[in-house]
Amino acid sequence: MPQIFFGSLQISWVRRRDWHILTSGKTTYTNDERFHVLHADGSDEWTLQIKYVQKRDAGTFECQT
Repeated sequence: MPQIFFGSLQISWVRRRDWHILTSGKTTYTNDERFHVLHADGSDEWTLQIKYVQKRDAGTFECQT
C-alpha cells in the first residue's frame, strides 16, 4: 500500500494512467469500492488501500497536496 506522510495536510490520491482522482482528504471519488484512504485524525500518515488487487491495477499512483 502506498503511504505518504504530510503532517496535518490533506492529500489526494490520483491514478496516473488516466489522472483519475481516487480520493481527496477522507472522501473517495471512485465507484470502485476496493479503493479507500486510511488516515487517523492527528496522524501524519495517509495510505491508499486497494483491496483484492488485480493486474489491471498495475501502474503509478500519485499523492498530491
